[in-house]
Amino acid sequence: MILFVFFSILSTIYGQLGPNYDPLFYDVMLYFVIGIIFLIIIIVVIVTTVLVIRKKRKNKQYQQSLGDSSDDSSDEKGWNGI
Repeated sequence: MILFVFFSILSTIYGQLGPNYDPLFYDVMLYFVIGIIFLIIIIVVIVTTVLVIRKKRKNKQYQQSLGDSSDDSSDEKGWNGI
């Protein structure tokens, strides 16, 4: 049954590649492929942004756990590299 469906779809696609093709078929396939590429790019941008934000937060929490603050309050206390 699954093999029959696969060959049916394959014959439909193969039938569009010959001299009696439907131009609308190519337009729809082009929009479909471009849409999928666009979605992949958007997902990559979102995942990259989330990972960068998480890394910055983790790094900031690590620095705070060491007692190293970014506002240089350690210099005000007299701990200048001792």
